[in-house]
Amino acid sequence: MRQDDESSFLLIEADDDVQVKDVNGKDKLISLKHKKEGETVGTLSVDFWKSVRIWLDRYKRDGKLACSHAYCMATTARVGPNSMLKHFQADAEPQPADFAAKLLAELQNSSTELTTEIKASMADLSDTELGDFFSRIVIADCSLRINELEAAVASQLKSVIPKFRTDVRERLEGWWFGQAIELIRKKRAPITSSEVWLMVSSISNQYHDERLPVTFEEEVPPEGVDPLNDSRQFVQQLRSISIDTVGLEMAILDFYRAVSQRSHWARVDVLLGGEMKRFEARLVEEWKRAKSWVSIKGLSTDAQVLEAGQLLYQWAENESRHLQIRKQVTEDFIRRGSFHILADEKPEPRVYWHPKFLDMLKTPVGAVP
Repeated sequence: MRQDDESSFLLIEADDDVQVKDVNGKDKLISLKHKKEGETVGTLSVDFWKSVRIWLDRYKRDGKLACSHAYCMATTARVGPNSMLKHFQADAEPQPADFAAKLLAELQNSSTELTTEIKASMADLSDTELGDFFSRIVIADCSLRINELEAAVASQLKSVIPKFRTDVRERLEGWWFGQAIELIRKKRAPITSSEVWLMVSSISNQYHDERLPVTFEEEVPPEGVDPLNDSRQFVQQLRSISIDTVGLEMAILDFYRAVSQRSHWARVDVLLGGEMKRFEARLVEEWKRAKSWVSIKGLSTDAQVLEAGQLLYQWAENESRHLQIRKQVTEDFIRRGSFHILADEKPEPRVYWHPKFLDMLKTPVGAVP
């Protein structure tokens, strides 16, 4: 799609392996053939004539001369130097005037089920229609092999800082595979060229001074979420201030996503030296300010202590959105999950919600509410 107009869109397993349609409704049907290294494509290549059989059906279905099709076989094999199919290569000289007749003469020498079916299908086409049909075909031989695609995609990412290109490519591939599956399952509209380039831009733009790549916003733990039996310290903290089951589930998700996201940032080296340490220090400092504020009302009764803890947690959840690791990293799970990471630190949490939680930690196991 890198060579197509941005208004074009792509279908998979529709009229061919791949179908590209432009804004004017013109179709390019593409057959994909991944062959062993060193293979060549001869005049009677089964791969080629299987594609011809598909294209013939579409050509006749859509009005023959009146149809707006172009046909392409993209193969990793090389067209043999003596094969008549060399006239279908993109850089080939114009086809001879009697090319269609000579190609059909070669086809007459084969009596396989496939060629017999194709000869029967071509029998009702006029010489003009046969010439028109063959003139629409292009063979893109020596196409990229699957192990060469990474480098090809990376070559389109020159605007991305070099050390981030692998991560951008992997994220783009993940998005593409997901969309392709949805397309094959007919769960989404065709993929447009502009959509692809917008996604490239969206992902690559996350790797700059005021932004960070966010890749775990919708992820869930592979083992699931079990708020009733989760014994981690940050969950115990929330139980101590009577957070309900739904609240516990959300906190566990935020914790998992933040841990995963922070690990990803560390792996691809997008953070500046000490950046995470400074972010956590700021969270702790602002937490101390908020804790001091909620304690002003007095903590003389158990109800007041519980309310103070709930107010402090409410502040962290909903009133601390200004605390961001970078200006344009505004996803709440990063801040909320980072608070939970601090609340889970051992041997002593750097933040806590219940005013007496540190005292609770000193009690025997099982005595923490």
